[in-house]
Amino acid sequence: MDFKYKKQRPIALVDCNNFYVSCERLFNPALRFKPVIVLSNNDGCVITRSNEAKSLGIKMGEPYFKCKKIVEDHGVAVFSSNYALYADLSKRVMSILKRFTSNLEVYSIDEAFLDLSHVEKDFLEDYAMEIKSVVLRELGIPITVSVAETKTLCKLNSYLQKEVLKKEQSFNFKKGLRGQNIKPKVLNVPGMSMSIFGIKDGYRDEILKLVGINEVWGIGKKYTSFLKGKGVLTAYDFINLDMEFVRKKMKVCGVRTQNELKALSCIDLELSIQNKKSIISSKSFEKDEVDLKVLQEALSNYTARACEKLRDQKSVCLSVGVFVRTNPFKNGDEYYSNSLVLNLDVASNSTLKILKLAKKALDKIFRPGLAYKKVGCFLMGISDVDSECKQMDLFEGEGLIEKQNFDSKLMGVWDLINKKHGKDKILSLAMGFNKKWQTRRGLKSNSFTTCWDKLLKVKI
Repeated sequence: MDFKYKKQRPIALVDCNNFYVSCERLFNPALRFKPVIVLSNNDGCVITRSNEAKSLGIKMGEPYFKCKKIVEDHGVAVFSSNYALYADLSKRVMSILKRFTSNLEVYSIDEAFLDLSHVEKDFLEDYAMEIKSVVLRELGIPITVSVAETKTLCKLNSYLQKEVLKKEQSFNFKKGLRGQNIKPKVLNVPGMSMSIFGIKDGYRDEILKLVGINEVWGIGKKYTSFLKGKGVLTAYDFINLDMEFVRKKMKVCGVRTQNELKALSCIDLELSIQNKKSIISSKSFEKDEVDLKVLQEALSNYTARACEKLRDQKSVCLSVGVFVRTNPFKNGDEYYSNSLVLNLDVASNSTLKILKLAKKALDKIFRPGLAYKKVGCFLMGISDVDSECKQMDLFEGEGLIEKQNFDSKLMGVWDLINKKHGKDKILSLAMGFNKKWQTRRGLKSNSFTTCWDKLLKVKI
């Protein structure tokens, strides 16, 4: 495959620093400069750490119970995930970033790529600094801004800033990363702290020597292990591999990454949000559940959430899947995992119709006497609600169209009321009311920006 390289243009990556922690600190300034961690669903694992928590040895993804002694000994502040707060603040960050470019790709909840082709090369550093200052001043969220010719180099530069600059405040090429010796000639790289756009190839090579192959965006664990076995330890080693060897062993994605590291842009900005081709909704139970009714209630809630996402992107689905599994880490108990996919007669986004099919699938794969750790729903065969290519029921005729119109209006009113008056003000009876199985978030902060009752109170 021959690549059509894009004309060189500056791309900026904006990455919110330790985003979930930054959100918590925003409404509790006493947490600044103190170790803070945020936990996953059911307060199970560490998913975000402040730099202070990282320095204590708390690892990403580490089960909370394993680091609890460190937490207690050092007074680490601990929070359950507050996704409503994080999502709202993310939208505010992206709204500010849209002022700086007409072409913005929201890459994740805490990252975005910006097209800076309208900015002259000599002003890129100042422009990046202005982005950083405005977001911090108006929202209080610290960010890292990295500018380069390609997305992959942006990721690499962001990594260098976080791993090196946080330790030294300014980039010290003599020490480099992990004590590597760097030639003095690169000490004068202009704007290294935020922009590496347009620097000479020799300087870029020295930068690539600082980055381990495992830190290169687009190279996963499998290829990292393979490349290290071939003596490829750094990003610089990787760009010097024969392209045909990379193509043979790593296919087109490997060649794309190699070219991106050479400042040849191969990955475009995705300016429009693509509809999901599949939607999954599930969570693990805090305690293993044996009761079919509990599983049915939990599944009904997860399915309803999936249907909401389906309607939000103006889509319908044809296939509904359900899966269950017991706890694989529980010694002595039989491990069981199963799934089943059933098809609707006609593609739909009706919560009521999809719930009915999901319950049917669960009843078929449920095995009595087992303690289940997880249940979930996934929707497939997704197409646009206005798609001309729809599977229809041959024998329904005009009655089918009337039913679809009714379902569409019903779900429209359903969503409108829930968005206006609060989550689950209208719900299916199958979703239950007590929901004792629900995810535990005993350390969750208030929804300061999304709930009137939880607004921060200021005493004068």
